[in-house]
Amino acid sequence: MVVVDRFEKNKIREMSKQIVDFLKGRTGNNFQNDIYFILKTYYNYKQKKFEMPQAMRGDYKNDGWVIEDNLYYLIYSPILVKKSFYVEIQEKLKSDLLGSNNTPGLLENVYKKNMWGGKVEKVILLVNTKDNRMPPDNTGEYDKIIQKVKNKYGVEFECSVQNLEYVEDLLNELNYKLLDEIMFKLNMARDIDYNEPNATDIIRTIGTISKVAIEQYTKDVTLDYNRISTGDKIKINDLEMIHDDIEMIISKLSVVESAVSLMSQDVESMESFECAKNYIINIYLENKDKYLGVEMFNYIIFKVSELFPEGDKRINEIEYLVVYIFDKCDIFEKEENKV
Repeated sequence: MVVVDRFEKNKIREMSKQIVDFLKGRTGNNFQNDIYFILKTYYNYKQKKFEMPQAMRGDYKNDGWVIEDNLYYLIYSPILVKKSFYVEIQEKLKSDLLGSNNTPGLLENVYKKNMWGGKVEKVILLVNTKDNRMPPDNTGEYDKIIQKVKNKYGVEFECSVQNLEYVEDLLNELNYKLLDEIMFKLNMARDIDYNEPNATDIIRTIGTISKVAIEQYTKDVTLDYNRISTGDKIKINDLEMIHDDIEMIISKLSVVESAVSLMSQDVESMESFECAKNYIINIYLENKDKYLGVEMFNYIIFKVSELFPEGDKRINEIEYLVVYIFDKCDIFEKEENKV
């Protein structure tokens, strides 16, 4: 379904931003290790090999390289900026490319010591500028340093200075599963509620329900309910036993709103939603004289779950959808004298 693909792209962008926001608070070796997980995952996805040297006496100015591309990363995330990012980026670039204090730089190690294949085609200095933008290089200081290195070693290579916007662009090329793995490796998984469905789950659940509804010729339903408070409706329908569960789901119904909003952009998808909604409403209307309260609520969930081979794994999405319809006053009573 086109609308699912559209949502997944939005979700990928959202997750990428979450990862970048997390990285902004990381410094030193912690930042470098986090970048390792990201670049390792990204280049595996691109079917290339990324390595980060772990030398006992330092990394020899190589914070990670892509073997097939002779691409080298220099990674910089200072705990404290003593001067300015612009000045310190210049110093980092010069130190890592040319070396300092009798410590050879990257080009010396590659071309004089023949390390890592003996060739540099591209260098990226990746700077964690935190919440700041990349400082403008108005006077071309970076280019001056790079040209000095090229002249000294008589080689040509590309070199650029990037911040976390570069990382976000890479992350946006990945899929949901890989981003999820990265978040887990970065210990961000503790903030993820794996029981909470996303809009893609909701859309797919709606699609399955609507397919069955169409096959069974589910009739359209016209309702004139006015909305009342959730608390009143829970009380009227004898749902106090699951009051907290309903309120919790209602607090997170933005995920269903997102799904419906996405589906509304496509006529066929919106018809699918209406069909699924009518199917659930019909279950209620056909059985409201048999069941009351929590028993009625559970019966609706049960009947819908029967449409899925793995129904027990779809309960969360079904509950969110049913509570959404409940909250809109499309199912369950809203007047005392109807109970």
